[in-house]
Amino acid sequence: MDIHELYQALKQKDRYALSKAITLIESNKTDDQTKASELLNLLLESSEKIQSKRIAITGIPGVGKSTFINSVVKGLSKDERIAVLTIDPSSVISGGSILGDKTRMPDLIGHPNVFIRPSPSKGFLGGIAAYTYRVILLCEAAGFKTIFVETVGVGQSEIEVYKYVDLFLLLTLPRTGDELQSLKKGILEQVHGIVVHKTDLFDPTEIHKKTALLKEILEEQTYNTHPKKFITDFSSTSSKSPQKIIKLCTDFFSDRALILKKRKQNEASIFQDQLKKLWLDQLQNHPDLKALIKAHLHNDPFVRAQKVINALK
Repeated sequence: MDIHELYQALKQKDRYALSKAITLIESNKTDDQTKASELLNLLLESSEKIQSKRIAITGIPGVGKSTFINSVVKGLSKDERIAVLTIDPSSVISGGSILGDKTRMPDLIGHPNVFIRPSPSKGFLGGIAAYTYRVILLCEAAGFKTIFVETVGVGQSEIEVYKYVDLFLLLTLPRTGDELQSLKKGILEQVHGIVVHKTDLFDPTEIHKKTALLKEILEEQTYNTHPKKFITDFSSTSSKSPQKIIKLCTDFFSDRALILKKRKQNEASIFQDQLKKLWLDQLQNHPDLKALIKAHLHNDPFVRAQKVINALK
């Protein structure tokens, strides 16, 4: 299948074509990267106003991200096409990943309108993979209207995914001993919603205490001033919880103009990130770099770095 055939198959909502396109995007081979860029250019040139919803789910390991997605997606319309992208941590030794999040979504496996794709992080920071944004674009091109991104559970620094989605949800537990951690800036400045999860396992007093504390913290944050920010509790054993989340998400996405404005801002930020990465890659591959580094060994690291940059200009 050549790129134009793959493009046409994607537009026809072919799930096999989507899987093949994602594999192409994830490949490190130079030829595959060239083909991937060609495919993305075709998609972007013909892109329509896609009314998709991009939602990221984050939280510490064991908070129940996969279980939460399984419950919420079950509560959505059976006719709605939904993609679930899960990111698993890669081993620093072997580079491999277990990719086991799919097993914790038993109600979604085999569903005709749900596409689940596990991917390894391959050491990329921020709880996501280097190609997650491009995979989101592919899923939209294949007709998926709601796209969930389940991040690696790494905690306070996991904010890179904020640029890739419209709605950023943080899952937490009623009793985690992280009240002081919650006061830190970082992830709480970026999230649009906080979900206190597994409430069926805890005392109502603990749930109320945690929810009240997080509400107070969220109201004090001034960085993310989205008018539809929310805090709620959730239990995967309750039939009412998924509908409550779905209503909050529907309200959040009601202002499409605001969503599109945020996407444009995020695309500009992603462009800057990619530009820095390409400049760094070019610098590291410069033929004179090693000699220049060796020539300035007597300087302190800051002066040394500046002298190397000056010499490469």
